[in-house]
Amino acid sequence: MKLKYNCIWVIFHLTVFLAVSLFVLPSLMEAVSAIWQTALIGRSAQQVNALSDAERQQAMADAVAYNVRLAKKQAEEPFVYQGLSGEGTEYDALLSEGEDGIMAYLEIPDIDVYLPVCHGTESSRLKYEAGHMYGTSLPVGGDSVHSVIAAHTGLPEAALFTDLIRVEKGDEFYIHVLGEVHCYTVEKILTVPQGTESPYLGIEEGRDLVTLYTCTPYGINDHRLLVKGVRTLPDRSGPEASEGLLLKRKNMKAAALAGGLGALPLLSLLVGCLDLNRRIDRRRAACRKDVSYKHQGHSLPHAENSVSDGEKDRQRALEKTGKVSMDDRKSAGRGAKG
Repeated sequence: MKLKYNCIWVIFHLTVFLAVSLFVLPSLMEAVSAIWQTALIGRSAQQVNALSDAERQQAMADAVAYNVRLAKKQAEEPFVYQGLSGEGTEYDALLSEGEDGIMAYLEIPDIDVYLPVCHGTESSRLKYEAGHMYGTSLPVGGDSVHSVIAAHTGLPEAALFTDLIRVEKGDEFYIHVLGEVHCYTVEKILTVPQGTESPYLGIEEGRDLVTLYTCTPYGINDHRLLVKGVRTLPDRSGPEASEGLLLKRKNMKAAALAGGLGALPLLSLLVGCLDLNRRIDRRRAACRKDVSYKHQGHSLPHAENSVSDGEKDRQRALEKTGKVSMDDRKSAGRGAKG
């Protein structure tokens, strides 16, 4: 019976362990992806900071020239989606000073988003990063530019743009590019059916725009959420613009979350194992005690008295009053032998 009880107890703790693991796994994966993202951003930022002023200015000039040509093209032909990437074209070589192919970093303080932005929107890159939509302006600012930055919503392994629906008009987000920090204020939020978004992503003459792009609603993804921001001057500067401080804060938060969530399933399993070990020790002790009584020629403790509890109470009551008769004692003896 006890063995069956212990098996049930083990099954219970394993069930709790699995339930807790499934509950915390998405958050744990998000924390791990955040650590990976900040490591990638930090490595890429170091590579950009290692550039000389002349190299940085040349990289910026090349990107601006690309945007000017793109604006002229869109003045003749409205924007249309041009595919996942511009691999093998001039586009791929621009803003590629780092080894990881990161062109910029996106920061949205109100929803605690800080993501690397890669070239193109290929699915292999968008698992953990945001992507710049090929065919839109590079995110370096200027007149008559419109950059589009896309990321997934609802991935179990990374939050990315899952909380973009919480952004409101008037909120600010920032593009970190080539050591500069460009500020954008949200002026319009649109939800449009999939396949109808192109008219909203084209260049508007004289305006500096960035649109954040993701799928919606969660789990269905047949519409597109477009959060359009307009450049706000002056750009942010000072201690709050320091990438080092932002990265440190994000890394500390992600590490704490990963450590805390990762400990929960292990703690549940440890408690279960300790409890099981305690119960097994009790059972072994009881078995050793039974064996010891048998070797000494005694009957087992539970068989020493077969007199009913009612009979015992009757004998005690009579002994207290001094009225225990011989017949009573004989009757009690016969009851014990029987």
